[in-house]
Amino acid sequence: PSSPEHISFRCTCYRSGENHNFASVDVAKAVGGAINDKFNWDVKMKGFDLEVVVNIDVEQVYCTLSLNKVSLFKRNIEHFGPTTLRATICSSLLRYAEITLGDIVVDPMCGGGSIPLEGALGYSQGFHLGGEIHEKAIERTRLNLQASREAQKNNLGIDVCKWDVTQIPLRDNSVDVFVTDLPFGKRSGSRTNNAMLYPKVMLSMARVVRPTTGRAVLLTQDRTSIFKALKKINPYWKLTRQSSANIGGLTALIFFFKRTSNTL
Repeated sequence: PSSPEHISFRCTCYRSGENHNFASVDVAKAVGGAINDKFNWDVKMKGFDLEVVVNIDVEQVYCTLSLNKVSLFKRNIEHFGPTTLRATICSSLLRYAEITLGDIVVDPMCGGGSIPLEGALGYSQGFHLGGEIHEKAIERTRLNLQASREAQKNNLGIDVCKWDVTQIPLRDNSVDVFVTDLPFGKRSGSRTNNAMLYPKVMLSMARVVRPTTGRAVLLTQDRTSIFKALKKINPYWKLTRQSSANIGGLTALIFFFKRTSNTL
């Protein structure tokens, strides 16, 4: 704007949680009206100078200023699959993983490669590997890798393989950390399949991850299957912490596991 008096803005509200007796547009209208009364800024729905964003979570409300014209959750991915994970969620999972210099980081069910790509770009101190059983998903990952390499104009520490996650074809004790989003049992898989799949996946990971120092960060919305799996994998994995995450309106859980010293 030419001067502070000529600033234009819009207000946007995003809500998560249930049983709100108001709509997002009501919040935007109320907050936008208060800003207009205070600063006398012009309201513009398009071509605005500032966007005030109100986020209403289950237990908190916070106001922010939008820093980007386009949402960052689409960054790095050009070829999307049916359950492509947002880059912002991938970054959070990788942050949980506490990646250090020289770590081998594996997403054993990588889909279109969102997690390995975000890892290679944001956590380049490690080498990132993705695995998938579906040929279409592997092709999407390769296309996304190619697009990122061309955009970055350099090589990325990343690769993709075809494998069965229940029999990961890697050497014993060769991986430092696993980061993945497990099938929720909605658009991908089913709750019945998850009950059998989850323990097999975690036992397969337990074999190839390093004892004592190995970690796993797992995201899922199917809490029943993951808690049942804990009983079967308890000798090899210790759950150290967990937190919740809003994934497209679904309340999912993030689990951080540490590998025990027990051998398979």
